[in-house]
Amino acid sequence: MNTIANPKTSLLPVLFLFLTVGALVLLFLSTVTTLPPVTVPDYTAHEVDRHADVISVATTCFSGYGTISPQMMYNPETKRSAWMCQMDDSMFVWILDELGNTVTMFKNKSKTFADAIKYLANRGYLP
Repeated sequence: MNTIANPKTSLLPVLFLFLTVGALVLLFLSTVTTLPPVTVPDYTAHEVDRHADVISVATTCFSGYGTISPQMMYNPETKRSAWMCQMDDSMFVWILDELGNTVTMFKNKSKTFADAIKYLANRGYLP
């Protein structure tokens, strides 16, 4: 009796399993990365004057292409919301008033996303 299996038939279940798992991983990743991006409005004179060097990178980050998806915190005292986004090693903060108008957008000096959250929490923003 020959105990050596035919290589063509013994690889088919492995190939099927590999392709199935790969398809499931891609499906999962596509649902995770298709979060609705934050719509970046026209820039105010403040952003252009004070933060022109970061506008391009920040726009990319807040459009859903950042390392970490944009997250929002809210300041109940000022009624402003702060969106944070990470692009590679840079943290960006976008502050909006209660009507959704841009107050400012800037590159935060924090080294980690957790530090950026602490920065905003120290200024009255809540998750």
